[in-house]
Parts: sequence; C-alpha cells; structure tokens
Amino acid sequence: MSVVMRPWSAVPVVAIMALAIAGCAPGSTGPNSPPAPSTGSPDQATPADKGAPSVDPKAEPAESTPDARLTVEEFYKESQKDPNYLINKHAGKLVELTGGVRAAMLDFGGDPVLLLNVGGSEYDRVNCPVGDRNHWSKAFPGQTVTLQGRAPSSVNDPKLFVWEIKSVTGPQPPRLSVEDFVKEVVADPEAAEKKYKGKHVVLTGEVAEPKTHEGKLVGVRLGLKEKEPAVVCYAVGAGGSKEEDFVKGVAKPGQKVTVLVEFDAYSAGEISLRGPIIDPPY
Repeated sequence: MSVVMRPWSAVPVVAIMALAIAGCAPGSTGPNSPPAPSTGSPDQATPADKGAPSVDPKAEPAESTPDARLTVEEFYKESQKDPNYLINKHAGKLVELTGGVRAAMLDFGGDPVLLLNVGGSEYDRVNCPVGDRNHWSKAFPGQTVTLQGRAPSSVNDPKLFVWEIKSVTGPQPPRLSVEDFVKEVVADPEAAEKKYKGKHVVLTGEVAEPKTHEGKLVGVRLGLKEKEPAVVCYAVGAGGSKEEDFVKGVAKPGQKVTVLVEFDAYSAGEISLRGPIIDPPY
C-alpha cells in the first residue's frame, strides 16, 4: 500500500492508494520508466539555506523549529488508520518528516515527488510532493532526507501543499564522466553489470542527439570520442509534457549535461541507462 501525499486541492491532502503514482508500479526500476528497446535518475546533496528564524504561515516553510517531528514509518502507520491524519492531527502546524529516499521523480502532471521508504514490502512508501523542481539533484536514492511543510488548516484550505527539503545525509552515488564509465563497461561488461546494475551513478557528458523510440522522444544519446558503443540515457518518464519539453530543450548536440542514472544493459552495441537529466536544472 502506498501513502500518497498529494499537492493540495479539493481532495484530502493524504489519501491511501494502491500503486497510484507513475513509475511505482510493480517491476519499476527507477524514477523514470519510458519505453526502451533494451531488456533491461545529481549535483551535491545540499541542506536548505539557513538563517530564517521564523516562518510566515502563508509563506513557503524555511528553517524553523517544527511543531511536530515524524519519521516516515510513524506517518505511514497513522495515515493507514486515518487518511486525513496530517490535517486532523497537525492542522496549520509546521511538520518535519524524515525518511530514506527511494526515488525522485515527476508525477503525471510534471510536478516533483520524492518517494520515501517505509520498509517491509517494496510497495510500502510515502509519496511526498516537494517544492524544489530539481529535487533529484538534492536527495539521492539511499540517502536520508528531512522534509518540512506547514499542514493545511483544513480540508478546504486552498493553499497548495508541498514539502521543502530541509537537509539530506548519507553517501552520494559515484560520479564519473561518460567516457570513463563506458571504458569500464566495455573493458569488463560482466564486472560492470555486477557493480552498477540496480544502482545509481552520476555521469557528466555531452548530448550527441535526441533519442526517439517509435517516433516519441525518450531521452538522449550521449557523445563519445569513439562511435561505438552508443550510450543512451532514457530520460523521459511519467512527467508528462513538462518533462518532455525540458528534455527537448536540452537534447541538442553539444549540450553539456549531468544525468542521474541506473545501468540497464549493454547489448547490441548500446549501453542503456535510465534516469533524469539533473543539470541543466528543470
């Protein structure tokens, strides 16, 4: 069961839904899952700016002493009993939420969401809308993030509810140039797959050309000094037109990019990667 913390509208801010967020269906391997021919998603994590001693209830939350501190496990447990737990228990209060990052992604509307681990089943998670559009360069899978947000005052509160990233701890994924990564994969494909399969890595390089599949943009091919193998980053996921427009905007030959990816496969002359472009920022 997935606890969905939705951007605020006329519906409750917290709803219990089964696998309702894009990219989180059974078998999903990362924050982005576009179509791909293979079988087989940053910059340094930084805490929020410090210095603001207080919070205006009508403004975006800044560093401040929260009224309530929750672990993601506590929040998940209470939300299963009461889908409107955040409002019923903490209406109008500044709430802090801490948990392990499973993935950063965009929802169907192109808005940023952090998926936090609860433990137990792989489908147990809390889906948190966040205000930072380049969240995947601030909180990496496997790290621990602390979020802060002011709970809606009631179910009729018109203010859009999002969390702000307050701090992040834990090791970051390894960082490599695309050239160095490809050399490692080509030199020993079996060892590289064992080392990188299902794990995240941050790569820097240049775009060679857009990558399409069945006439649809799915990502970019990254340039190498050698013509082969092809290195394809499948960067368009479930984020709708906002994400596609961004990728179109940077999918130009010579554009320098940084990508947060998972290694999918090396076959038929192609190294397939999957994940978002995190620099330039969205």
